Amino acid sequence: MKKNKVSASILQSMREKVETRKDLKEVVPEYKSTINYSEYELENIEIEKIIKCEEKVVLSAQSLKKDLLDLAEGLAEAQKLFANNKSGTFQKWFESLGLKKTFVYTLLNRQELYLEFNDEKVFQVPERVLPEIKKIKQNISPEEVIRIINSDKPLEEVKNISFGSRTIKMPNSKNDEIEEVEIIENDRDRIRELENKLAEYYRKIKDIEYELGILRKKK
Repeated sequence: MKKNKVSASILQSMREKVETRKDLKEVVPEYKSTINYSEYELENIEIEKIIKCEEKVVLSAQSLKKDLLDLAEGLAEAQKLFANNKSGTFQKWFESLGLKKTFVYTLLNRQELYLEFNDEKVFQVPERVLPEIKKIKQNISPEEVIRIINSDKPLEEVKNISFGSRTIKMPNSKNDEIEEVEIIENDRDRIRELENKLAEYYRKIKDIEYELGILRKKK
């Protein structure tokens, strides 16, 4: 009898918790538009209808954003769990869920950047910008990365970032000595000139290798 009473008590407690959650879900704050509809030359009835549409869009977007964050987090956790298994297990798993490889790994890249820079805007950055950010993030400050993420034109922002001047070593075509060349990232003409020098240098190497090959054959 005592066992039944305890079970009934637990069930009742669980029911009360469920009902409490339901009540909490039902208490939804009234939606308030932040748009000034007087600028749109609409009738009052139209404005009311548009505000309802706006509410649906905003709430759906918020829900979608949360779902995307949860999905990225879930995929990242699953990838770690599958890491100790044989290669391809993780891919087999997410493909069995109907997810495409490109979509999954793009989302994982976003999740990685999100965890590193704590900015949800990373989930809105165009897909082709993500690898560019990953390539340069070690060479720029976190503030600059966040600026790119929040930019209306992040790809242009990436292109415009200057790394300052840096020194590389290249063969001097005149006397075969090594000369130090300062490259300024935004100086496209200078870059083109250096690329031409490099191409000329490699052509000379190919010529030398060709001559060596002929001489070795004669031996």
